[in-house]
Amino acid sequence: RRDEAAERRMGGARERGPVPVGVPVDTTEAGAVLGDSLKSQGGQLGTGFVPWKHGFLVYQVYGRVERHVPTFEQARAVLAERRKARQDAEDEAGARAYFDSHRDEFRSGRRVAYRYLPVEPADPRDISLTRQELEAYFEAHKEEHGVPPQVRVRHILVAVPAGDTAAARAARAKAENLLRRVKGGEDFATLAREFSDDAASKKEGGDLGLFGKGVMVPEFERVAFELQPGQVSELVRTEFGYHILKCEEKQELQIRPLAEIYSSVGYEAAQAKADSLARARADSLRRSVRRIADVEAFAARHKLQAVPGWRTLGEAYNPSTTLRAIQQAVEATPPGQFAPGIYQVQGPPAWAVLWVDSLAPARPLEWEEARTRALQTYRAQAGDRALAGKRAELDSLMEAGWSLDSLGTLYGGLGRLDDAARGAAIPGLGARELSDSLLFGTDRRAGLPEGQVSDWVPGAAGWFRVRVKERKPPEAKALSDRVERETRMGLERNLYDYFEKLKKRYGARILDAELKRIELPPPPGG
Repeated sequence: RRDEAAERRMGGARERGPVPVGVPVDTTEAGAVLGDSLKSQGGQLGTGFVPWKHGFLVYQVYGRVERHVPTFEQARAVLAERRKARQDAEDEAGARAYFDSHRDEFRSGRRVAYRYLPVEPADPRDISLTRQELEAYFEAHKEEHGVPPQVRVRHILVAVPAGDTAAARAARAKAENLLRRVKGGEDFATLAREFSDDAASKKEGGDLGLFGKGVMVPEFERVAFELQPGQVSELVRTEFGYHILKCEEKQELQIRPLAEIYSSVGYEAAQAKADSLARARADSLRRSVRRIADVEAFAARHKLQAVPGWRTLGEAYNPSTTLRAIQQAVEATPPGQFAPGIYQVQGPPAWAVLWVDSLAPARPLEWEEARTRALQTYRAQAGDRALAGKRAELDSLMEAGWSLDSLGTLYGGLGRLDDAARGAAIPGLGARELSDSLLFGTDRRAGLPEGQVSDWVPGAAGWFRVRVKERKPPEAKALSDRVERETRMGLERNLYDYFEKLKKRYGARILDAELKRIELPPPPGG
């Protein structure tokens, strides 16, 4: 029986009405958890509870409604799943059709068949170590078994707005003033609470707590670990702005005594020795064999198994350093020869002798081999297909008698450019050369005549059709101003080039850090 008093104390019971089985009860996280539980039970009548991160959800299923039409929110997950399945099926059919009509695009590169013989390290438990070997290993790796250095600092951040030179100067002046106040004896934490732009630490007086290396941005971290407790830094510039740091606590690297970690260090030392022995054995094998038959005979005598592999030339290299080294060696080794040196392989870790067996020519791919690539290509062209369909739709309307102005009303009116001059790009069209060629022509072709509508022109923001409304001859003053402007810009470019040459001949060092970060762009057209 329901206990209404207990329900009120816990926030009250919530009536959800008819809920389809298999979908979230509502849009909340609790609704998703409860929906999964009801789905697993098939919507059986009765009372139950299901745990979740905030405790337990107690529920009662007290009736069944036939032919209930769910709300959109209730059906959203199912609809999304069905829509995705339908879209995937359409993409699959479209990609298959694209594959069938573009078979020449789907060819394998030349394939290299290779093999390698792995020499695996022995089990570390079977490796004998002397006391001297273990102590030498510990000395070389003792920092890995210690507690890394940490530092606790407070900081005041003065943020610097991007791209605003005046605001950047004001931020630096504010930071310098705060630094003077800190060095004058004012309480650091109080200033941080009042003036810091770091919302995360401001309430704590700028306290960032203890942190190790690799946590903060490099410029901040370098200064933080250089400070001693009680010291205050100069201004530190990072991508976030200007910082003032005060060191509150510093913990140096703490090395644990070997006696406390003897067993773990011993196991690691045995692993390292086993790996070194395997590497030496593989290297010895590589130096002793001359023919592939020799390494095959060695594998048969020691009951080892060569591992086959293949590599398609031209494919991207694996990001793993060890796998990339193997792929590069395979590509550089002629068939029937060993790759130079030995190579580290994974699963299980080993050192291996590597050789190339054959090089197969390129061949047409079958659908299953090309399916993933065909799907990626087809989906990447979705925007182009949509644009092509829209262009065809608009072209058919123009053929049926619609004017360009009438079509423009469907999209809120035509875009206008009231003063188009040579060298000024049409917004959205892209490079100014394309605008110049279309509107003003080239040495071999005249520009678009007045009143005529262009064909579709591909631009940076889509496809365009352009019409020249009116042409005006240049005014004398405008022509004079342009000649003067271009002459001035030519002089500026010459001075810029001359200054660049002077910099190479006479080195100079900028001492002001803020000025040093400012790079002057070359003049336009340089």
